[in-house]
Amino acid sequence: MKTLLKLAFISLFAIGIAGCDKDNDNGMSTVNTNMKSMPTSDYQAVKVEVTEIQIHNDATGWEVIDVPDQIYDLQLLQNDATVALGSVKMETGNVTQVRMILGDENSIIVNGVNYPLTLSSQDESGLKLNISQKLERDRIYTLVFEFDVKQSVVVAENNTYKLRPVLRAWFTS
Repeated sequence: MKTLLKLAFISLFAIGIAGCDKDNDNGMSTVNTNMKSMPTSDYQAVKVEVTEIQIHNDATGWEVIDVPDQIYDLQLLQNDATVALGSVKMETGNVTQVRMILGDENSIIVNGVNYPLTLSSQDESGLKLNISQKLERDRIYTLVFEFDVKQSVVVAENNTYKLRPVLRAWFTS
C-alpha cells in the first residue's frame, strides 16, 4: 500500500512539474525586418550601410539580427519598394525598443559628385526607437524601418554632408 501511495505521489508530482513547464512555454514568433524610405528627389543617391538590427523583447532582452554586409541606396527604396534586412525567431513577449546600427560606409551623390555622409558619435552607437508590439505565439511579423531622407541629410559648410538619421519603425503582421 505504501508503495502504491508513493507511486501515486510521484506521478502527481511529475504531472505538476510538466504542467508548470507547459505554462512557461510562451512559444516563438518570427520577426522579419524591412527598410524603405520616404520619397525625395533632392539627391541622386543616398547610400547607407546597415550592419545590425536589435530588438528588445521584455521576455528575453536584446535579440540581434545580423544584416548582410551591403550598402543600401535609400533613393531606390521609395514608394512601395523595400529591402529585406534579416529575420529572427524570438520568444513571444512585448517588444519595447528597436535599434538600427549603421556602419561608416555612407555616402551621397549630388550633381554627379560622390560625398561621404558622416555620422555623429551618438548615431554610431545605434538609432534606438521606442516601440510597443506584443508578439503572439506562432505568428510572423514584419518590422519596417522607414528613413526620412530629406530630414536625415544635413548640408554643412564646404559641400560636406552629415547623416543625422530620422526614421520611423512599426510592425505589420
